[in-house]
Amino acid sequence: MRTWRTFAAAGVSVAALSIAACAGTTSTASNTTASTSTASATQTQPTDPASMTDEQLRSYVVARDAITPLQESFATQTPEQRTQTTAQITQILQSHGLTPQQYNAISNHAAQDTTFGARLAALTPDTFADANLRAFAQASVEIDPITRDLGTATPEQQAQATTQIREILERNNLDSTTYNAIAARAQAEPAFAQRIQTIYREAQAQDDSNGSGE
Repeated sequence: MRTWRTFAAAGVSVAALSIAACAGTTSTASNTTASTSTASATQTQPTDPASMTDEQLRSYVVARDAITPLQESFATQTPEQRTQTTAQITQILQSHGLTPQQYNAISNHAAQDTTFGARLAALTPDTFADANLRAFAQASVEIDPITRDLGTATPEQQAQATTQIREILERNNLDSTTYNAIAARAQAEPAFAQRIQTIYREAQAQDDSNGSGE
């Protein structure tokens, strides 16, 4: 059976901009506000992702789903738009009882530890339609060869690979968070991996049938 890999497992993380990166130099005031308003929460909640409860990780999952669309367009935004986006992200984190440090710690740990990534994927609601899984499988065929040797790639090669991966995801109507979530769950659940494999084979058979009929 084919092995489905996250970007992290391949040695590169392009899942999303970190909250700190979104803040940048244009939103120091927003960061200060967020740090102040969440200071008490930091004292009572663990920052080590491995020691967090399932309830806290579910809060992360919900917050991530709201934050990801904001992050996807961050790089092309004006300074004013970035300030507004940072404020929105801060509000989302606060509403789910998370600090920026906790959010980034979970994201980074999920990218580095496949066992933790699988735990996080298991807490993600099963909202993947067959179309999502088909797109994932098709994208992975192109992405896997790119990521396979990135552990030894130069910074320039990694940047080029990241651009290629983003283009592949866009072409398949996927965001990187969804791709990694599907891959992590496939690693953790053989039945889910088999479902992807079946859908992919059916899509290939359909393509072959359409091609032979032309």
